[in-house]
Amino acid sequence: MSKILGAIALKGSTGALDQINGSDVLEGDAALVVTNDKFYFYKLFDNDTVPEDFPYIIAPVNNGSRKRWRMLTLDRATGNFSVTGNI
Repeated sequence: MSKILGAIALKGSTGALDQINGSDVLEGDAALVVTNDKFYFYKLFDNDTVPEDFPYIIAPVNNGSRKRWRMLTLDRATGNFSVTGNI
């Protein structure tokens, strides 16, 4: 079952999305990142080796060699999320 995690920054600091250990997340897990001025939504892909493309694609620092957090965008008209960038 997928889970939803939280973070307070995108990269580099304690509580950041990239600091979530890759061993603790699985394909389809989601993350909500709340910074001082923005909200971000991400979905984890488990077999993804695309290079980081901040802020759209973020790799876990630990145990994340083939895992990537991909930013999701919200279609306001339909309420559906889609993955940002190419998969």
